Amino acid sequence: MARSGYRLSKNDKLAAIIIFVIAITLIVAMLPKQRQFKYELQKGKAWQYNDLYAPFDFAVLKTDAEIKAENDDNMRHVKPYFTVQPNICPEQKIRFEQEFGQRFGAAADFARVKYQTDLTNIDSIRQAVHTFGVDELNYLYAKGITGFSDVLEDNDGNISAVLVDEKVMHNVPLSEILTIRQAQKHIADQIIIRFASNQTALTIANNINLTDFIKANINYDKTLTTKARLERSHRLSATHGMVQSGQLIIARNELMNDQNLRVLESLRKEYQNYGVAASTITWTLIGQIMLIVLLLGIIFMFLFINRTDLLQMRHLAFIVGMMIMMIGMMCVSVRIHEYEQRRTS
Repeated sequence: MARSGYRLSKNDKLAAIIIFVIAITLIVAMLPKQRQFKYELQKGKAWQYNDLYAPFDFAVLKTDAEIKAENDDNMRHVKPYFTVQPNICPEQKIRFEQEFGQRFGAAADFARVKYQTDLTNIDSIRQAVHTFGVDELNYLYAKGITGFSDVLEDNDGNISAVLVDEKVMHNVPLSEILTIRQAQKHIADQIIIRFASNQTALTIANNINLTDFIKANINYDKTLTTKARLERSHRLSATHGMVQSGQLIIARNELMNDQNLRVLESLRKEYQNYGVAASTITWTLIGQIMLIVLLLGIIFMFLFINRTDLLQMRHLAFIVGMMIMMIGMMCVSVRIHEYEQRRTS
């Protein structure tokens, strides 16, 4: 029976306004603010929905594993930078000249004792060993010697390195740069090749200890190499291309495979990224507030015209509480369903 003639007290009117505001706040807070991706994804399973067309343009994203693999491969092909130390070669050559006489004399005395000979051809041996030493030092320092062996081992030997010589850069095959150990081994091998026919000269050349004059004359430039790696990594694409709006993504009953799953996952992420954008959330919130105000306004207007007595605080609180509870249960059910979709996909 209608009781439109009931007169509301000031407390009832104030309570109605407060309940109206609280109801709007709670309902809007419970409603989802993001666009929802409503499809279940499972590799090897048939697509149970209608044909899916791209609702907008979006990029097909690469997986984290693909990006990491490409980045690792990219890093292996970045040219390492080395800075030439131009003073090392002349310093070691001068040191060789200064110490050669003393070293040769000690080596010759050792050879005399070992072979019990007077070394009548000592001058020719001296000249041959001296020339050999100078030539080898020139050759090795021209190629470049570095103490950073890890850099050479971690990179593809087919790529080039960049040598920075007094701010002038030039490329050299990475395989031509020697480590200190490689340079020392080269000298030992060349001594055997050069003096194999003369045991006395071989003994003297070995005891000169030419490897003492091998020092690193190029240093690995980590700063320039890191900069080059960053520039190269920035050029890597994180996508496989674009899907145009209206393009068919997957047809009904089509099996989900790696290719279309990649597209579907990209679409899902696009929904998520679009949904969390600040401007999107703001406009969604405004729209929800307007809709809830309109709907509750209609209900309150109906009660005010036809059942004024139900606007009393105890009746109104019960009615609005039931509305909020039902909407809350619906929102919880939707969120549980979404969680199950994410967990099984």
